Amino acid sequence: MLHYVATFVSGVLLALLVVGYFVRHIDKWERLWALIVRGGSFLSERHKRRRIALDVQSRINTACERLNAEMPGVLPHALKIQWATRVDTDSFLRNHEVIVRMSRDPNDDANTVRATMAYLSRGLLPEARLYPKEELMRATDFVVSRKILSQRRSSSALNYFYENVWGPYVRRQPSIRDYATQLEVIDNDCLFTRIYLRELKCLGERVRMRAPDPKIATEIDSFVNYLQNIAARERGEESDLPFIARNIRVHIILVAKLDTIEHAGIQAHENRLVQALAEGADTVYLLASGQQNVMLTRGLARRARSKNIANVERTTSYQLPPLTGGRVNPAVCIVCQRASAQDHRPAPKVDSNILEQTSECFDEIANREIEVRATAIEHETVAKIAVAAASKDFDVKLWCQDAHRDQRHDTLLKLIGVEQLDFIPWSNDACELAVAALFPLHPLAVDDVWEESGSGEIWLQIEDAMARGMAIGKSGCNIKVANRLVARRLMLAPTSESTAPEETSLRSHAVDQIVVAAMREHIPEFAQGKIEVLRTGYVPSERCKIAVRAVIPAVNAVGACIGESGARARAVQGALNVLRVDFLHWDPDPLKMLVTALHPLDPEKIVAVEEDPTTGNVRVLVSPDQDVGAIIGTRGCNIRATERLTNTRIQIDVSDAHVGDISLPIA
Repeated sequence: MLHYVATFVSGVLLALLVVGYFVRHIDKWERLWALIVRGGSFLSERHKRRRIALDVQSRINTACERLNAEMPGVLPHALKIQWATRVDTDSFLRNHEVIVRMSRDPNDDANTVRATMAYLSRGLLPEARLYPKEELMRATDFVVSRKILSQRRSSSALNYFYENVWGPYVRRQPSIRDYATQLEVIDNDCLFTRIYLRELKCLGERVRMRAPDPKIATEIDSFVNYLQNIAARERGEESDLPFIARNIRVHIILVAKLDTIEHAGIQAHENRLVQALAEGADTVYLLASGQQNVMLTRGLARRARSKNIANVERTTSYQLPPLTGGRVNPAVCIVCQRASAQDHRPAPKVDSNILEQTSECFDEIANREIEVRATAIEHETVAKIAVAAASKDFDVKLWCQDAHRDQRHDTLLKLIGVEQLDFIPWSNDACELAVAALFPLHPLAVDDVWEESGSGEIWLQIEDAMARGMAIGKSGCNIKVANRLVARRLMLAPTSESTAPEETSLRSHAVDQIVVAAMREHIPEFAQGKIEVLRTGYVPSERCKIAVRAVIPAVNAVGACIGESGARARAVQGALNVLRVDFLHWDPDPLKMLVTALHPLDPEKIVAVEEDPTTGNVRVLVSPDQDVGAIIGTRGCNIRATERLTNTRIQIDVSDAHVGDISLPIA
């Protein structure tokens, strides 16, 4: 009994394995079915026609799978043949298959060639076919047809192709021969599928649904010439060539000979990779031939990935044919793209609505002469759009300057619905982009800019008071939107000297509005009018002191502003981009308010408070055991915030006298 059970289970498992194999290799099933049908073809003409169709489409689909293995997606749809009596050859797409309807020829080679050409006219790069010149696309079909037909065991179909398809086309359109010759040179260096077809596929995805444009066709022609020059180079020759255009932006790095590596080190190639991405390349191809160079190139890709310089999208190993006899050379093509989290910065965000409205107003953006890299907006106040040129010859900075004076700028301003709209020239350097993002601040007004290691914050030193106010903007919106555009936190470093009372009074209104906007957003009692702000002392990026008073006596003004466990204070602190926020109870007595604002000053350690009646400056004498450094604060931020709150210059001195009566009562 057990013997029969074991036999039955073994048979079932074997059947499942066979079925699973044919499901995973559908082309093998088609071949097997063709053989089965061939065995019964003598029964009827219908079986014979079916056998021929299955045989042709299985061989073509198998060849196409090999091409897709070299570069996925260039032939995304399978072939299916349908015989028709009144149709010469027609093809269309249905259910992810290219259906080829054709009349059957007694010559099987003719059937294979006609089916291949009809299939490629629909199936090869379906989203990109409209954009190259017609002659170049036809030449591309011919090269791919040759690659498919050359994979057959018999060369008769390839001979039929040259005699009956290639020859007549070339005689009618000689320019096709020129394109085909270029593509053959590229294919001989194994760059046809790995680079040329890949970039056409990416271009089709990038400009999808756009009408054919002669500029795009010209750009593709230039790209073909670029690849031909690289393919025709001497083997082993160093090359470092960029192709940066409107739609195709690639950089090819050919890893040098070993003696060059030993002399300059792999760091030289790493620097080339970094520079290529900085110059605007979307994709960098690392190419190498020879066993040792292949190993070095793979090591370079690992270094780039581990250092977050670039993402390694695909690594393809292949064999280069020998120049004059000898053995084939192992080679590798590694596709690198810009790292998504490079420089600790998230990918730039582009608002689709702003992009659509900008394209409607500016033809340069609609035609991709200018690309929108990032957008940021604060509702009804400020919007910023970072743009980059599609080619090196285009001066994007000059374009941004002219765009602000253009009438189309005013139209776009109304469409977006903001008070201020700024075009910013894009830069891969985070610090340079941060300075540009603070427009209308002039870059020359920034005395210094640096990136804080670890946190990724960008600090800007701006000494001029009016320039600092311009960087912050109305209600703090300018620097807030710049933060979003750059995807970094921008910090204004403190000035080298404390701000004079005159400067404070000039800037107090703008600072008050920044604080008011932050409190209205995060403190409901203030938004409801239950609390009011009397004075503020704001030091950008450092500290803010806010004197508040309750309009309704039952409300604890300071407690409401701080919130449970300090949550509201932290929210206001984040909105103001400062390290600390202090909420204080308002006191109408200026000296009492001053002493309260000097926290962490201990009132019991005050020896005297002296006010100069002429200048209004205040001198505070404290006992020796008081920590004067804590009162002054880091880089003087605490005392400067107090000075701006009270509109008074303050001097802290240590007195040897004992604590005694001071010139103002302290409750």
